[in-house]
Amino acid sequence: MNFLRSIFLAITMIVSTGSAADKPKDSTLMTLNLSNQQLSNVPEDVFSHSSLEELWLDDNQIRELPNAIAELTALKRLSIYKNQLSVFPKMLLQMVTLERINASQNRLESIPAEIKNLANLQVLDLNYNELRCLPDELGELYNLRFLYLASNHLSTLPEALRSLKSLAYLNITHNGMNALQEWIGAWDNLVELRMQNNNVSSFPDSIGNLKQLKELYAMNNQIRVLPQSIGYLESLRKFMLENNQLKTLPDSIGCLENLTDLDLRTNKLHSIPETIGNLKKLRYLDLRDNRLTSLPDSIRSLPNLEKLDVRLNKNLEIPSWFQELEQRGCIIYY
Repeated sequence: MNFLRSIFLAITMIVSTGSAADKPKDSTLMTLNLSNQQLSNVPEDVFSHSSLEELWLDDNQIRELPNAIAELTALKRLSIYKNQLSVFPKMLLQMVTLERINASQNRLESIPAEIKNLANLQVLDLNYNELRCLPDELGELYNLRFLYLASNHLSTLPEALRSLKSLAYLNITHNGMNALQEWIGAWDNLVELRMQNNNVSSFPDSIGNLKQLKELYAMNNQIRVLPQSIGYLESLRKFMLENNQLKTLPDSIGCLENLTDLDLRTNKLHSIPETIGNLKKLRYLDLRDNRLTSLPDSIRSLPNLEKLDVRLNKNLEIPSWFQELEQRGCIIYY
């Protein structure tokens, strides 16, 4: 019934010409979806729903939000994805009940310092905008758990972000970053880091402090070496390093005892350390398109290996134990 009522209200609001001031407050509606309605403005009737907790305005042509949106004092989730906002709506900075904001795929060029007012914010999606820098005050969002910054023009992150102790997910893909700062080791609750498609050449030693990190996506960078401290990532399950500049791997790679997926394709690896045989939970190992001439015998002892890809290593000597792995059910491409 609530769902049908939301649809009915969405339709009537779009065609309504009355003023919100002429209509009684509705204290029952909690969710309203006005996505994909070719709206250039938010219908005034929206602001008569004082109990509204979720408002979806995705995929419209909205250029700005009216000041009246601040009247939605119960609002927790706001999605304005895929609109035409060029300035972050300042009236949102007064709405301290907000827990989630999706402002991705707009034209935002900056984020105001007053973002710090949103103390309850847990999710902030700023993907696909025009951001070149971030305010230090973003680091005062102590409850923030998910931060999306993909496909902007960021060359660095402010050190103030080290204070985001609740951060569990960070996406900084498709930016212009050349390095990860040493202070990222302060994010001791980080579970997933997506940093592919940048120009990062190395990881800081502090990467090893991310004890909760389970997934690390670093494809399409310029990474030349992995620090020994990479072996301290005791929770890591997926490590994606496709298309970098790696020539060797540290022996500590064998300390990643929970690793299930390791993608090393399209690097410049000449050898793989014997310690890779310690990765007893490893299921997928991609070594294609490197410069390998041999493989360590320890790979044959990986009990859970399901797929091994070694194609495009022109001078690789195929070991006799491949047959043993295949008989065990492992798929091998060579």
